[in-house]
Amino acid sequence: MSQLYVYMLPYQIVEQIWFYLDDVCKIMTCKEYYKKYHYLLREKHIIKNYDSYMRSMIRNDYSFVFGFIVNENLETWRKKNKICYKNIIYFSYLHFILDLIREYSSQNCKIVLWSYLNTCGYGKNIHKNKRNKYIKWTN
Repeated sequence: MSQLYVYMLPYQIVEQIWFYLDDVCKIMTCKEYYKKYHYLLREKHIIKNYDSYMRSMIRNDYSFVFGFIVNENLETWRKKNKICYKNIIYFSYLHFILDLIREYSSQNCKIVLWSYLNTCGYGKNIHKNKRNKYIKWTN
């Protein structure tokens, strides 16, 4: 709602306001500023819950933002650390991301992730290393 009022202002005033804005505010305005300042999201702790942020990027199929996240975090995702989500234990964060992409059927994120995996040489045999452990309560 407040953005509508900005468009009513003359360009000279908007230009002066833009000069005083923090770089964090400029991140989500356009692709150019996201490319320039995306590292600030982690540095300034803007993203409180990283897993929730990843799920929303995949659910909404934001492949542009997802590409930057994959580029920064692919090596750490491959490490073996257990993640429990919806009564399933994933043995690496990468397998968790792949399952989320399949669950939400986000094709653009899938293309971006597989292109990064293939360029790094991980995509060839990743389907062989997939292990999930389903947890069910039994009486």
